[in-house]
Amino acid sequence: MNKQILYIDMDGVTVDYTASELKNEPGFFLQMPPIKDAISSIKKLSKLFDIYFLSTAPWSNPNAWKEKRLWIEKHFGDQFNKRLILTHNKQLNKGDFLIDDRPHANGANQFEGDLLHFGSNEFKDWNAVVNYLCFEPIEIPEATMVYWSKKYKRFKNKEKAIAFFRKTRKQTPYANLYNNSGLQLYEVEYYV
Repeated sequence: MNKQILYIDMDGVTVDYTASELKNEPGFFLQMPPIKDAISSIKKLSKLFDIYFLSTAPWSNPNAWKEKRLWIEKHFGDQFNKRLILTHNKQLNKGDFLIDDRPHANGANQFEGDLLHFGSNEFKDWNAVVNYLCFEPIEIPEATMVYWSKKYKRFKNKEKAIAFFRKTRKQTPYANLYNNSGLQLYEVEYYV
C-alpha cells in the first residue's frame, strides 16, 4: 500500500522557534529545541505516512537553510535524509496533509490536501494531531466489500477502505464512523 504524503512545517510546529534579533547569526537555528512531543509523534507518524519537512527559511540568512537540514539530522539521525523541502510556495507541493502553524503564509492555505492548523483549537498540540491522523485500521479481509450505510459507499479493497477511514478520521473503537458534526452515526458493515 502506498503511504499518504504528510508534510510537516518546522518553525512553530517541529521546532520551538523563538523570534530573535539573532536569527541571522550562525548557529541560531541549530540551537532551538524541539516542540514538546514533536520528535516522538513524527517518528510514530512515519510508520503510517510518507513524511517530508516543508519549511521556509529567511532569504536573508543562507545559514538557516543549512541549519534546518542539520537540525533534522541532529534530532532524527538518518531517518529523514533528503526529506527537507525549503520553499516560499508551499502550495506547489502535492500531498495529502500539511501541518503548519501559519495557514495564511507562504501558500499553506492554498495547499490542495488537508491543512492541519497547528496551535489552533482543533490541533493545539502534537497529541491532537496524532489522534486526528492515526487510528488502528480494522483488519479487513482482502475479499471484503465495505458498505457505508448512509452514503452507499463501497470499497473494492482494503487500501481504498483505509484511505476513506483516514479521510473521515472519526473512528470509534466499535468501527463506527461519525460525520463531521459528530451527531450522525454511520454504521460500517463488512461482507465477506
